[in-house]
Amino acid sequence: MVEQSPKRLFDSISVVLVRPEYSGNIGAAARAMKNMGFCDLVLVNPYKFNKDEAIVMASGADDIIENARFFSDLKEALDHYGMVVGTSRRIGKKRKHFYPIDEVIEKVVEFSNKNRVAIVFGPEKTGLTNRDLDLCHLVTSIPTSKEFGSLNLAQAVLLFLYELFRSSEAKKPLVFNRKLATSFELEGMFSHIEQILKEIGFLEPDNPDRMMSVIRFILGRASLNSREVRIIRGICRQINWYINKNKEGKDVL
Repeated sequence: MVEQSPKRLFDSISVVLVRPEYSGNIGAAARAMKNMGFCDLVLVNPYKFNKDEAIVMASGADDIIENARFFSDLKEALDHYGMVVGTSRRIGKKRKHFYPIDEVIEKVVEFSNKNRVAIVFGPEKTGLTNRDLDLCHLVTSIPTSKEFGSLNLAQAVLLFLYELFRSSEAKKPLVFNRKLATSFELEGMFSHIEQILKEIGFLEPDNPDRMMSVIRFILGRASLNSREVRIIRGICRQINWYINKNKEGKDVL
């Protein structure tokens, strides 16, 4: 069985910082990335980004700052990723199911063989919102003291990437060779499902996101590929055809 080299693993993984508030933290996160062998940084709507300040804190990881990719919208930033991992400290009934970090690390190592993977971190003060987490296929939290659990952004990046680095150094056997559907394909599917479920009255009109979050979680665990997404969307189209025929008063059976 072929083993996966750290270089190949790291080249397929991006660090995504969502609405970071301080350019210094972006630079410190870039330094943490380089410490652990990662190079692809994605910035989503950073607040008053100052490249010079970021480079000072990057302290040798200038190239990561220079090559960082910028987006104004998280959904757009994640379009081409087959696996999206969200990180958050806040746990609540309205938030997605959290997976243990060791389980997530193992999945990232396995999936990154054939898929681009995004590790998503939220802004310093608030973290990722529920809407942000809806775009993530897996959500995890870095274990910390209950007395003071808040981590600096760069610290969180370093700890997560260290666990990935350590896991890759263990040279685990490669067991996952399937290419997943991209986030763009999955979001199209979820929009299609939501449209159909609204049409048949399954979703609460005033709060459709409540049930859609559950559906996202169920299908997110399935690790769907492009063909499977097309099949589900084909089912949605057939249901839509049936609904329209029924509205026209025609016998469709």
